[in-house]
Amino acid sequence: MEKIQFLFIEECPSTEQTWNDLLDCLNNLGITIQPERIAIQDDFEAEFHSFQGSPSIKVDGVDLWKRDQAEFHMGYRSYTTPDGLSDRPTQEMLTDQLKLHL
Repeated sequence: MEKIQFLFIEECPSTEQTWNDLLDCLNNLGITIQPERIAIQDDFEAEFHSFQGSPSIKVDGVDLWKRDQAEFHMGYRSYTTPDGLSDRPTQEMLTDQLKLHL
């Protein structure tokens, strides 16, 4: 694991909680990489970053919950959690995905 990116839309209501959860998970796993925050401003940036919705997290350029998608655009994202659909992944989900990249 060399690079972590946190991609988001400024007005997304789950941005800050997901960011804080990511930092907590990294700390708990002893990962010292500082994630790069990338604010997506328009559909051109969304396409450039292969943005799958806000918030998204990539490790070494790979989305932790990659979906097969031909088009990328501004929008919010939903996650399938143990409690149903949510606007952000749980800390357990984040931890499990990050462990796969250690």
